[in-house]
Amino acid sequence: MSNSEELILQATANRALEIGIEDDRLLWIARQSLEAALPDGWVECQSEDGYIYYYNDATNESVWEHPNLDYFKTLYQQQLQLLKSGGGIDAITQILLSSFTHSSTSI
Repeated sequence: MSNSEELILQATANRALEIGIEDDRLLWIARQSLEAALPDGWVECQSEDGYIYYYNDATNESVWEHPNLDYFKTLYQQQLQLLKSGGGIDAITQILLSSFTHSSTSI
């Protein structure tokens, strides 16, 4: 496994913890959240200590969590309930998520 693959796996595991993912079938949500574009006006920054944070120039707001993290937490809960009820991952959700990760529009 290459260093970049290891970094991706570690970042995915860290984001899964942030989202609260406990079902490995839904780790794709953590991965998608890492690939998601930031909402308009937000940029990723790094502190002097090396920690990632997000800054919105229009509002002068700084936050430690990805600005769309709540969206992915909600998506996880929805998909978890769907799996528990015997359903699979909703195709519509996959399509919406795919378009979300290629857009800078906040959900």
